[in-house]
Amino acid sequence: MLKKIWVAALFFLSLQSLSSQINFEEGYFVTNNGEKNHCLIKNEDWKNNPSSFQYKNKEEDSPQEALISNIQEFNIKNGPRYIRKSIAINRSSFQTSELEQNRSVSFKNEQLFLKELVAGPAKLYSYEDQNLIRFFYSVKEGEMEPLVYKKYRKENMQIGENNQYKQQLLNSMKCSQITPTKIQRLRYKREALINIFNDFNQCLDPSYTPEQLEKSKFKFLIAANVGINMASLFISNGPFALRSTDFGSGIGFRAGVELESFLPFNKNKWSLFVEPTYQFFKKEGYTNPSILYNSSIQANVDYASIEFPFGFRHYSYLNNNNSLFLDAAIVFDYDLDSKITFENNTELNIDAWGNWRAGVGYKFKDKLRLQLRYFSPRDLLDKYKTWQSDYKVYSVILGYTF
Repeated sequence: MLKKIWVAALFFLSLQSLSSQINFEEGYFVTNNGEKNHCLIKNEDWKNNPSSFQYKNKEEDSPQEALISNIQEFNIKNGPRYIRKSIAINRSSFQTSELEQNRSVSFKNEQLFLKELVAGPAKLYSYEDQNLIRFFYSVKEGEMEPLVYKKYRKENMQIGENNQYKQQLLNSMKCSQITPTKIQRLRYKREALINIFNDFNQCLDPSYTPEQLEKSKFKFLIAANVGINMASLFISNGPFALRSTDFGSGIGFRAGVELESFLPFNKNKWSLFVEPTYQFFKKEGYTNPSILYNSSIQANVDYASIEFPFGFRHYSYLNNNNSLFLDAAIVFDYDLDSKITFENNTELNIDAWGNWRAGVGYKFKDKLRLQLRYFSPRDLLDKYKTWQSDYKVYSVILGYTF
């Protein structure tokens, strides 16, 4: 019955994620013929540069889609400006296992929405797509160019770098404050490039003030969680199940502290968490009669452990006070001197590696939380070759965020 409830809740939340409140914010876009259209644009706080976006002319209108082929630029109020450019881009990977073996850079011309990072006499733009990030620049109304950087694998298997972007900036940024040493130490990183472009613009124009854009920030929360486990355990020994025991279902207690960190994109819809948790399951059962043992004997399980789940969570914000969420985690389990004992003095030490879990939940005012969790079956007797166990858990959790 509980499994059916969990599946129904998961299905309901999936539907809610598709239909939850959408934030359309003030903005504008410029069409191919130069017409500037003030409208409401769906603010998805993009991590990856978009190739389209949704907009409405009025709040009550149905959303429309604007494609990159029809839009020169767009901007959401207090957010970054995106401009369309047909520009050369190098898509070679920075991942160590995928590095190319040549230093030269290959380019392909693509039509992209570039995100403006610095506006002024010297402009800096970025393009991000999954693990790929590239930067582009222009100085004093010159042509926009890619800042050239490439990692590659040398013949001796060491990693080399093509740092052509440093020479590009050295040639372009003629200013007393931008020294060769400063550029030589410059890394191909967003914040480092933003800082040096701002320094150069202030060198050219002392009245220049960097634009402060509204953006998602890292958000860190601490919560206390308590709940109950609805658990069951079945163990057996060998192909003939000589000591098989069904302990049935029982109720256990759990309590933990959760540390949650929100990722700085997509309007705080994604987070990572870790939740050290104490939990226990204590119950008695009786072995099943077998070909060698005609009678049953009593068995007792006394299982307590500290769980360390590491996972991710996705929120669906219904309004300012209410949200739903889905999460999943890998769970590492450290037992606390736990055992299964039989009345004939046979004793089994519990040693469980861990499992995974998934959950659906509701959060009110970013404070109170109610969640239903499912745990995959866990083997409590992993260290024994001839014993098998099947420990199953559903949990109901009540949490409070400080």
